[in-house]
Order: sequence, then C-alpha cells, then structure tokens
Amino acid sequence: MPNLTITSLTGSVVPLVDFYSQTKPGAPLVAWRASSDLPRMLDLLKRWKDGEVSVAFEFLPEEIAALGKEPTMREMGDWVKDNIAANQVNAAIPVLGTTINERLMTTGGVVIGIKSQLSETPGGSALGLVISQNGAPSAAVASIAIGGPVDNIAMLATPLEYAALDKLGIMVNTGAGWTTVNLDALVSLLVIDNAPI
Repeated sequence: MPNLTITSLTGSVVPLVDFYSQTKPGAPLVAWRASSDLPRMLDLLKRWKDGEVSVAFEFLPEEIAALGKEPTMREMGDWVKDNIAANQVNAAIPVLGTTINERLMTTGGVVIGIKSQLSETPGGSALGLVISQNGAPSAAVASIAIGGPVDNIAMLATPLEYAALDKLGIMVNTGAGWTTVNLDALVSLLVIDNAPI
C-alpha cells in the first residue's frame, strides 16, 4: 500500500505532470501538487504496480484549514428586529445587540433553513424573510402568510451555498397592507459548515 504523508505548503507547487518522466517503477516517489492535479495524483496511485509508492501531499492553506473537518449542522443567529413596519423591501435587520447586519463565515458550506420566532402572527400581508449574501438579497426566502405561525422553521428547497469569508444576513419584506407594526422577529439560519460545494 502507498504511504501517504500530509505536509504543509513550504515552497512552490510543482505540477505532477513533471514527475511522469522522472520516476521508475519500484522507486520512491515524492510529489507536490496544485489543487487541479489531485485527479492526476489519484490516477498515478492506481496505476503504480511495482514497489512501494511514498507520496507527500502538499496542501494549500485553505485546504489545510479544512483537513479533518466533518460537515456539521448548526443554528446560526440571531437577527432581531422590533416593530417591523409596512412597505419593507429587502430591509436588512441587525444581529442581536449590534448594528451589524451580516455574519462573516469562516468555512464554506450551505444554508438549509430559516428559523423564525415572532411576537404575533403576521397581519395585513405576508412576512418575507430573505437571506442576504455579501450585502445582496439571495433567492433563498421564507414566506410566513397572514395568520401564519409565530414559531416557524422553513427548509430551503435549494440550499444556499456560501464560501469562506462570505457574509450572511437576513432581510425582511412586508406589503403595503401590513397591520402588525408592533411585530418583533427573532431569526436564525440553519447551516451546514464544511459541506462540499
């Protein structure tokens, strides 16, 4: 079986194609790689028949950060808005106790749902909860109809992908007929960190 050694990136990355003409069956093999060369590395390991293959993988910094991490679902929040007004169109709401509207993500992953707790049921129009990504509204929306539940978890039909260093937030939409102007909302996101995207 091949010996696999994981190391950090210490110098320039040498594409694996350079090693095809420099190796012989039965000889130890040390190879560095760029991310795009991983399929070539796997192919090389499958084809090597004679002798023991010793391979040293050199990972890029963002790959090292993700090594050994499993996808993890968690609730991320909380965004709070008091007294939601009528005629709101993608109005950003802040993170609890701050004036910050979006949270910075440390790893890539997906948003799979929106959890909301309201002080009363929506009246006069539906309440729209929109996930913002890097300051812009996304297509990921939870709509709570007139008279809808005060406690709601809306699972997204299509998970919203995000990358490390993306920022995520919540925006609200209300119609002109919105009557529950004293409604308060506490909203959080259900995310899976380290999800392959």
